[in-house]
Amino acid sequence: MIEPAETYATAESVRTRNAELDRALLAEIEQIDPAQLHTPQGEGEWTLAELLGHLGEFPAFFAADLAQDLDAPGTEIGRTKEYPGRLQAVAEAPQKELSQLRARITEAFAAMAATLARLQDADLKRTINNRKFGEEPMVVYLDRYVVGHKAEHLEQLQQARGQATS
Repeated sequence: MIEPAETYATAESVRTRNAELDRALLAEIEQIDPAQLHTPQGEGEWTLAELLGHLGEFPAFFAADLAQDLDAPGTEIGRTKEYPGRLQAVAEAPQKELSQLRARITEAFAAMAATLARLQDADLKRTINNRKFGEEPMVVYLDRYVVGHKAEHLEQLQQARGQATS
């Protein structure tokens, strides 16, 4: 496995990977049949609507979180899976139309891109104060909550769409 520090040696490499994932996720979302939104993906798995609800929430949350650290290094950032805003976004998603979910995702991706535009190479070399994991390298945080997180959900979305179309 490649360590995040090797993958994200520059702020530009983080921004590039984030933009690639955004494009890939949006392309997958464009292929979703609205009739597939509420199909269970398996025991304990989210529906596509719930996954899209999460994709419309977490990038905006972590963009604001990262901005706090960029403004005041050492600020406690991060969250757990029990964060109320996360749970609410997933719970409310089934009541939304695909176009509404897509619009929220686009806004969340733009918020993250704007925050990452502020990221400097020197930021990648420092540690952050993660409320769940304690002190950790910035690149680990970015992988866990931003680019790695999006990559995991891209794979999940591709698998879910594959099940729905087969």
